[in-house]
Amino acid sequence: MRILYVEDNATNVILVQRVANMGRHAVINYDDGQVALDRFEQDKPDLILLDVQLRGALTGLDVAHALRTKGCTLPIMAVTAYAMKGDRQRCLDAGCDDYLPKPISVAELVTVFKRYGDAAAAGKPIVSTFKFPTPTTTAPANLVTPPIILTPLPVAVVVEPAVAVVDASPTVIAPAPVIPSVELTPPSVDILPIVTPAAPNTVTPVERPTITPSADPLAHRAPTPVNAEP
Repeated sequence: MRILYVEDNATNVILVQRVANMGRHAVINYDDGQVALDRFEQDKPDLILLDVQLRGALTGLDVAHALRTKGCTLPIMAVTAYAMKGDRQRCLDAGCDDYLPKPISVAELVTVFKRYGDAAAAGKPIVSTFKFPTPTTTAPANLVTPPIILTPLPVAVVVEPAVAVVDASPTVIAPAPVIPSVELTPPSVDILPIVTPAAPNTVTPVERPTITPSADPLAHRAPTPVNAEP
């Protein structure tokens, strides 16, 4: 029987190899999960042992999940130092058939190798007991969502305020009244005849003096005319 053991601890590798040699089994060891996946097809193992805590990017559970995703039906045993409650279930959920706690017991290794080695020696196929989940097309009854009844919300009616209609016709403004222009005529000047003694027969026109309003009422009297000598 060919045993693929993905383990980065040399002490555990030596122990598994010694127990395997007792039953004339061959051990193929890789310390990196990705390398084990890349060479899986050419190695053609019959049994797979995976250390859960690997130093590489992939854990042992990652390798188990990747193998099951590819359709691998070989038995897979997880080897882990974690034996707390729930650790076994985590290994089973990742695709492992079972797990071996660390430190590894020689008696448990002998039991595992004999179980699968006898089947290989008899020419029987070594098949995993892992059950692949069957996809369901219908949701479980407890996951059926009840129908949602939508209640219509009240619609608020908005009343627009009345708008006064303004006549759009243009406003006619009456033209301003035309004020006729008034032509101012300068006051006429009265010419008074004045006869001078030197020239009794000559009349010299003299302009009437401009009378300026005064507070003295006698200031507006006309000058006393001068009679011409005979």
